[in-house]
Amino acid sequence: MTASLARLWTVMVFALPLAGCGPFFDEIAERRSLYAKQSDGPVVIAVVDGSPGSGFVNGVRLAIDEIDSSKRGLLGRPVELIVRPGADNFHDLRPIVQRIANNPRVTAALGHGRPGVAVPASVIYERSRVLFMPAFDATEELTRHGFNFVLRMLPDNRVMAAQTASVADLFGYERIVVLHQVDDADREAAFLFEDLARFFGIEVPFQGSFFSAQTNYRRLINEFAQSDFDAVFLAADTESGARMLRQLRELGIRKPVLGSPKLNLGPFAELSKEAGELTVVPTVFGPEGNNALRRRFTNSYVETFGIEPDQNAAQGFDSVKILAEIIRRAGSTEPRALANAAHFAGPMAGVTGIYAFDEAGNLHGKSYRFQVLRHGRWRALPGIDLPFLLQRFETGVDPADEVASALALSHPERDRLPPTRYGQPIPDRDTAPAADRGERRRPGGTARPLAAGPRAEAAANPNQAPLRPPVGRRMSSRERDLRWLAI
Repeated sequence: MTASLARLWTVMVFALPLAGCGPFFDEIAERRSLYAKQSDGPVVIAVVDGSPGSGFVNGVRLAIDEIDSSKRGLLGRPVELIVRPGADNFHDLRPIVQRIANNPRVTAALGHGRPGVAVPASVIYERSRVLFMPAFDATEELTRHGFNFVLRMLPDNRVMAAQTASVADLFGYERIVVLHQVDDADREAAFLFEDLARFFGIEVPFQGSFFSAQTNYRRLINEFAQSDFDAVFLAADTESGARMLRQLRELGIRKPVLGSPKLNLGPFAELSKEAGELTVVPTVFGPEGNNALRRRFTNSYVETFGIEPDQNAAQGFDSVKILAEIIRRAGSTEPRALANAAHFAGPMAGVTGIYAFDEAGNLHGKSYRFQVLRHGRWRALPGIDLPFLLQRFETGVDPADEVASALALSHPERDRLPPTRYGQPIPDRDTAPAADRGERRRPGGTARPLAAGPRAEAAANPNQAPLRPPVGRRMSSRERDLRWLAI
């Protein structure tokens, strides 16, 4: 069973008991709508997985303070915050989610930072018409069910994998070892990175997994220590990722490391110490930048809390600010009005990027930037994301989309295929007819296959690849807007 199919099975198993509770959830949803239409009391926001003093909660509180003290306000109503603890698994978290959903005063639920809880929680929130904006879930499964009240707050793992593979290609890496923690989100990130790395002509000589609770990864490391590779891709949380980095260095492996965004959701620099030096990680909130919104947020955060904001704080701040903008555009907290405003009212600016949601709740406009750990501090790597963004804009081809096209199957159809070592069957480009594949030569390397299409055409004619329409037909205004948002 593939990883994504396993997650879908989990959601279906959870949703079965709810199917018999239709009238109960319908009643809750109607009570919420009625309260929103009749009440002029506080706008109530619930945060799950937020401990007092955490960066995320600090960012949420800062945004609420700004809204309450501003002339614009929020429909003339104050904002009330409910903070609830998280749990390590959804079975333990479910009573908390259910209590939030049962409260007709709650307009939106934010946070949900623990792995594997956002997707099943979305079923309860959807049925109860609570606008759900999980700040840390990047799995593709989150928005695959066509829910009306679920909004993605991070670019998904496919976007992350495509951008990170592009950076690896820019750095000239030809062979990358892929390691991931045994967790649905990390497994998905690793499998997607493998697929996208191959698209860029990068080989994956070894792929391995490990449990976060393990303390000794040396046996796994020894399996590839003598292999020929240029870098390591590591998808893991902060603690296990830092532990893996320390043991890699202890065993003499000094290769560069590209990490997934989860690696830096905690104190990675402090935990990894010298072993983390030169680790490159994608982030939506970099340590540097001249964006006016970011400067204003950073200054306000430092003045209020006495420390620099991190990505968690920025995501908390954006979650509330984007929710407030959706409420203003809807002119109401009525759930269906909020859903319509979120999906169709156009882009909104946050400190971490542009938020534009499509009908499924997917996020457009926001992308990852990259930072490197140097002398114990995260430092921006400006510009290394531009080749990916420019290529996507010029050719109209997103590498992640082209990989999916190469499979020539939709996700549900792919999931029904027999699993392979890498999660999904991928056409063998080495055995494809010569007319169906291009070739390119990497710096200092041998010729490697390249998927046919705009990339192959551009590689074959480097001086004849001007800006051109993404497709051979006239774009709709929405398609054109999405292209501009990407760049």
